[in-house]
Amino acid sequence: MTEPFSISSPVPWGRRDVYIAIAMLVVAWIGCRLYMPAFRADGGRAQSYFDQFGPAVMEACGRGFVNPSLDALPSLQSFLLEGSDTFDCRLLSQRTDIEPLNDFQSVTRNLLHAAAAVWRVTGVSWNALDSLAATMFSVTMTVAYVVMRFILGRSLALLGTVAWGISPLHLSNVPDLRDYSKAPFFLFTALAIAVAIRAQRPKALVALGAVFGMIQGLGLGMRTDVVLNFFPFFLVLFTLGSGEAGKNVPWKVATAAVSLTTYVLVAWPVLTTYAKSEGLWHVSLLGLTTPFDSALNIRRAPYAFGYLYDDSYMSTVVQAYWSRVHGPSQVSLHGAGLYETACRAYYALLASTFPADFLTRMAGSALHVLNLPFSISYGIVPRGIQNPVLTWVSKARAFVIPLFAGTGPIAAAYLLVLIGVRHRIGALVGFVVLMFWATYPYLQFHERHVFHLEILILVVLLWAAQLSWRLLAAARDPSWWRRGGKRALQSSAMIGALVGVGVLSVASARLMQEPKARALLMKYDNASAEPLDVQNAPDGKFIRLSPALFEPAEHRPRIQQAMLVLNASAACDVADIPVHVRYSGDATPVVDFSRDLTVRIPGRAVSSRVFLPVYSIETREGHVSRFSSIDVAERMASCIRLTRAREAEHLPLMLDVALLQNWQTEPLHERLYLGSIMPERVWLRFARWWPRIAALG
Repeated sequence: MTEPFSISSPVPWGRRDVYIAIAMLVVAWIGCRLYMPAFRADGGRAQSYFDQFGPAVMEACGRGFVNPSLDALPSLQSFLLEGSDTFDCRLLSQRTDIEPLNDFQSVTRNLLHAAAAVWRVTGVSWNALDSLAATMFSVTMTVAYVVMRFILGRSLALLGTVAWGISPLHLSNVPDLRDYSKAPFFLFTALAIAVAIRAQRPKALVALGAVFGMIQGLGLGMRTDVVLNFFPFFLVLFTLGSGEAGKNVPWKVATAAVSLTTYVLVAWPVLTTYAKSEGLWHVSLLGLTTPFDSALNIRRAPYAFGYLYDDSYMSTVVQAYWSRVHGPSQVSLHGAGLYETACRAYYALLASTFPADFLTRMAGSALHVLNLPFSISYGIVPRGIQNPVLTWVSKARAFVIPLFAGTGPIAAAYLLVLIGVRHRIGALVGFVVLMFWATYPYLQFHERHVFHLEILILVVLLWAAQLSWRLLAAARDPSWWRRGGKRALQSSAMIGALVGVGVLSVASARLMQEPKARALLMKYDNASAEPLDVQNAPDGKFIRLSPALFEPAEHRPRIQQAMLVLNASAACDVADIPVHVRYSGDATPVVDFSRDLTVRIPGRAVSSRVFLPVYSIETREGHVSRFSSIDVAERMASCIRLTRAREAEHLPLMLDVALLQNWQTEPLHERLYLGSIMPERVWLRFARWWPRIAALG
């Protein structure tokens, strides 16, 4: 039977593609090498953790991959803090004191080895690492073109590669070596997937597995989240490998085994260290904090999982949780090797109590990723671009792309329907892979974690355009409608059902979460209000309300915790009361958890209470940083009364909670703004016709 139309590349690989790939490699390398100095000249600053590059300097200077003690090496310390651009190896003494590699240096050792290799040739200087950035960029761009040629014609593949290469979101991340290093390994994963589908010979599959495992093992030593690349590769290998699920099955198993074995062998030094470091769970807990809510289009619930994107803050929260559950004896979790265990337990507790919120955040991540190319929030003209032509192109792009905002999810669904017309299993697998790539960034949604995913939507748009053109050509044949029309309906129904499963999953999770969240908040609501001895001290136009909460500091590592309650009077003639939560002490600024917040008073007859977990952090040396006061404008000071909820201090979950008098009528789950699910103009028309649509999500 003749298929309605083909989804494979219409033009086979030829000599011209090899020439284009080589040209892409060279032009991208030279272009990036020229861009990096322009980026710095325009005020750009790379965030590549250069202060941790001590072992790379030592290796480049022939001293081995060791971590130098900087106390007696002020010149090296100045270089690592970017106080100087170059370093002379002759300044190293014959007997340089050595310290153990820290967690960062251990898990990014391959990036440091790469920097050392460059410095051995060029001499130790920061500008020399431009060659390393250019190599990553050129390899990424070349592999991107090669991958696109598996599904797109030559012109479209070249267009997509160049469009992604000059994207402000993409270019702004190139100077950040550690974060950008994930890009080439992501593209190598896409290439491995494409090759696995095409490979017919068993030996080719096994060889592919070995190469894939080796490359990803090297990548783990640059950016640890490359481990996520295994899921899409294995899924496609077993479902679409060699063109169908039932073909070469024993060899597919062998391919997976060889891939994992090679990966473990190559990545073993990193794997052994990563198991002892803070790892994924600490990072994932940070990703639940409120600074990420806006990027995920989250509408907040009456509670929050944390308010500060700070390692010390999350470490304090986790250690306080562990002491509530297991007793105050375990306070130094890092020293006892229990911190990762505590993070995992705390994350599991949050996920089991608020499952719907986790799914909502995944959905928010998916909508954002699917619309990445249509946002100008990441810049218009990339920093450092001065060329008049490129500047004009960037400004023209910024004028056009907002018109397509919200089209990403529709374009992705349309493409999957077109694929399903030809290959139903392919559409199903494509949906799962696309959703995996689009949703996992919820773990910590930041542009440095998602920039590489922008290419997904560019490919979606170009591939959908190509298939649409072929579909129109095939539809000229009247016989196509007898076969293709039915397949199109079946494919549409399948994709619609998959989306429906996602929506139903969120709705079901919310039904499960509702009683759990209500029971938890009822414990807060019913907690008795313990009066506090509060000292009022004027501070200009503000009053500092300083309650006595903690015991005197001792010369031992300790975290004290308390649940402070801000009671806002319903009699005050204000709608919002801005307050400043102040921490003070003699510890370093990294444990300053001060913040601003607003206490809502929705009406004269409605009071509100804000529950705030506060801490006192003490060190063995006697340093302390602790909550000290609530600062409020003098004219509003009488509207706030401070109490303590001791019952809440014994709960496993001590969260920020804001309870109005009628809090039980509010949704007890996070919600999602759905405006980006469709073009903005269409959404606004829907909102005018059906205003309640804005409350959905």
